[in-house]
Amino acid sequence: MRKGKVIAHRDIVTLKDVRFIVSQAGRNRVLKEKKKNVHAFAEGIIVENGDSEKKEQITYNPYKFQYFYYKSDESIALIADKVVLENKKIFTIL
Repeated sequence: MRKGKVIAHRDIVTLKDVRFIVSQAGRNRVLKEKKKNVHAFAEGIIVENGDSEKKEQITYNPYKFQYFYYKSDESIALIADKVVLENKKIFTIL
């Protein structure tokens, strides 16, 4: 997205300088209505897909935490140097 508009669709996207953003108002609406809405996303700079090794999965569950977190140990994920988004999953990469 750019300026709130979808500019492209891809099966796999690699981003650098990533921030994980959650709108608390949107999350509150999910908790109240028990209905999905778009309120959390990864923001970064699109880079060429490379042959990088996937490392850890990062996920988000509004019913569990108010932030993105590492699936392995549930620690908070606020930023990442580089991630790959593939099959609706986010992975940090080396």
